[in-house]
Amino acid sequence: MQPKEQKKHKRYINYELLTGFLLSLAANVLVAVRYWSQFAPLCNVSENVFAKQVHISGFDAYTYYILTHWCEYYEIIRHPLFMLFLWPFYLLNRLLINLSGQNCAVLIMAMLLTAAGTASFMLMNRLAQRVIGLGRFDGWLVSVELFSFAYVMVSVAVPDHFGFSLMLLLLTLYVAGLRINQKRTMGKLETIALFFATAGVSLSNGVKVFLAQLFANGRRFFSWRNLLLVVALPTAAIWGIAQLQFNIYKRPLIEQQETHKRLIAKRQRAEFRQAILDTTSRANDEAFIKKEVERAMKRKAVEVWRQKHHERRKHQGDPIKKEGYWGWTDATTPRWPVLRDNFFGESILLHEDYLLWDVLATVRPITVDYRHAWQYVVQSLVLLMALGGVWLARRKRLMWLALSWLAFDLLLHLGLGFGITEVQIMTAHWAFVLPLATAYLLRLAPRRAQPFLRGMLCLLTAVMLFYNGNLFYLFLFG
Repeated sequence: MQPKEQKKHKRYINYELLTGFLLSLAANVLVAVRYWSQFAPLCNVSENVFAKQVHISGFDAYTYYILTHWCEYYEIIRHPLFMLFLWPFYLLNRLLINLSGQNCAVLIMAMLLTAAGTASFMLMNRLAQRVIGLGRFDGWLVSVELFSFAYVMVSVAVPDHFGFSLMLLLLTLYVAGLRINQKRTMGKLETIALFFATAGVSLSNGVKVFLAQLFANGRRFFSWRNLLLVVALPTAAIWGIAQLQFNIYKRPLIEQQETHKRLIAKRQRAEFRQAILDTTSRANDEAFIKKEVERAMKRKAVEVWRQKHHERRKHQGDPIKKEGYWGWTDATTPRWPVLRDNFFGESILLHEDYLLWDVLATVRPITVDYRHAWQYVVQSLVLLMALGGVWLARRKRLMWLALSWLAFDLLLHLGLGFGITEVQIMTAHWAFVLPLATAYLLRLAPRRAQPFLRGMLCLLTAVMLFYNGNLFYLFLFG
């Protein structure tokens, strides 16, 4: 009887949950300790001092400001529901401010991100074990590999939306994987719920929910009921919610800015007029004065445009078009260096030079070379193991689903150039594809090769954990 009781007791020791919690907690404790004393006294700031003082790569610290003073500070169209998700925690922070006199935004975000990171680790582990069929140790190993990637480790701790996106995308992939294994379809309600959660945090990721249902449901995805109820209506609804928020929160600010610009232009026009009157002998010629004022205003506008264009070219190439949302694209930044050093490079291993510098706020170049050959070797081995898994799993629908997500991100960032100059911060949106493919490698490789592959993965994961963790610590406290 006693051995059975001991065995039953061991089931309650969830080492996967403990590992995910400790990895997420460690990263969030570092960030919270770094910024707590700096931001805790700031209970009634009148401007976004958080974003000005937090520069961890290209991540934004707007969540600290939102939890302190409720406002739609994010780009609403790209993150239509994220601010609404934070509303209850803003109320919690205001309550804590009233009780303690300390701004607890840093601690609240650390707790939320620790929970999201722990959930992400568990979802990756369940994907590996329950969907792919790995053993307990191998499932744990590929989950640790995911969290050893440089910009996954950073994403689960910085006060931005990427840690939550990672959790929601893994949840979507896990649900789709279960449905594929069970030969069942993804239901309409669960797809809509996943879409609102995932697209609400980052709109472009909503496409991945539809891809998940497509791979799980096959041709049934294209039924008119599904296209109407699951695709068209939720998309229209989330777009309508975004537009409503824009009209409530953003439009008044834009109108204020336009009024301010008109006042500045009026003041400049008066200054130019006075300067011309002081230097011309044709002070009584009103047509001449007006013409000279307009010429001076145009010269000033060209000078301002050239300065802004010069600053833009330092950090970003020219857009495909300048109209509307095309302004977010980039047609001229070289793709291959970005793919090598940023998309697949810095996502896996941090650069020692310009460590976590922000391309838009510092003098960091867009791409940075690594100092040592071993760093390229580590990245190459990680990618080769993943490619081996892709080949062995070439008939698995879940693998093709994950690859379709990766292809979507490649099209978005390297094709259209959206966020290409800081593409590494998007790592949480796709990096889980690599350990997922590696899980298939461990599952489907010949038995005699598995110990070698397992040992190689252990070594690579240990190197990435130590190297990236050490550099992240040095960045915050060095």
